[in-house]
Amino acid sequence: AILLPMTGVALALVLLSAVVHASWNFLLKDAGDKEVFIWWMLACSAVLFLPLGLAVLWLDPIAYPGWWFVLGTVLLHTVYFLFLGRGYAHADLSLVYPIARGAGLALVPVLGAVVLQEEVTRLAVAGIIAGVLGIYTVYWYGRLRQVLSDPFRLFREPGTRYALLTGLLIAGYSVWDKVGV
Repeated sequence: AILLPMTGVALALVLLSAVVHASWNFLLKDAGDKEVFIWWMLACSAVLFLPLGLAVLWLDPIAYPGWWFVLGTVLLHTVYFLFLGRGYAHADLSLVYPIARGAGLALVPVLGAVVLQEEVTRLAVAGIIAGVLGIYTVYWYGRLRQVLSDPFRLFREPGTRYALLTGLLIAGYSVWDKVGV
């Protein structure tokens, strides 16, 4: 009986997180100057979470080499936001977001295998293939003839290139953060 209310709270937090995540992506896409929007969004987030961050640091300080991982993830996230904003400047949210998230999801096991020597199971390979097929499905929806005649056009369009670079950064910071933790 005690777990049921916690499940509701957890579900509410997940739904709230999804709404906030979708909202800032929508607002970023609509922003006139995407870099300025990102800067203000991150500055406001930093101010909002500063008390919690200071409390956590006070109770459990970060030891060496932890600060290198913090610096690395800050740099990776900075470039991630830059590429995401540039992707939205060149293409629709409905194209950039799924490609970036799908590519990131597909590349995490690949980077895990290459960088961390993790084993990639058949199920993971199936997931990578499904992710890549999902990316292509989003990309070619409504323009099948164009994709069949030039399947690599995706790599020449700036919006999708930035989306793929964003996905690479998602995979990069995911693996970096795993090592850091």
